[in-house]
Amino acid sequence: MTIFYPERISGNPPIFFIFDENDLPDGYEIKRENSIPDNDYPEDECHCNIYGISRNRAKKWLKDRGREPKDMLICLSDGTYRPLTVADIS
Repeated sequence: MTIFYPERISGNPPIFFIFDENDLPDGYEIKRENSIPDNDYPEDECHCNIYGISRNRAKKWLKDRGREPKDMLICLSDGTYRPLTVADIS
């Protein structure tokens, strides 16, 4: 992620979660759309946007997801990831 996004967006190292598409609220649509490159970062060809739900509904959906370290993943320098631990954020 740090290849395609500045640290202010991705964090360093990036922390993320994987979700099941079936958990999204009804009416959504996921579209693969390349990110917009800037002078310092190339275009991310794997970027997706979610459409068809309001910003408030999307925020509520995200808020209802698990927020414990065990629910998150952390990117490693070799391009892989692993579960986040409390030690990672202490």
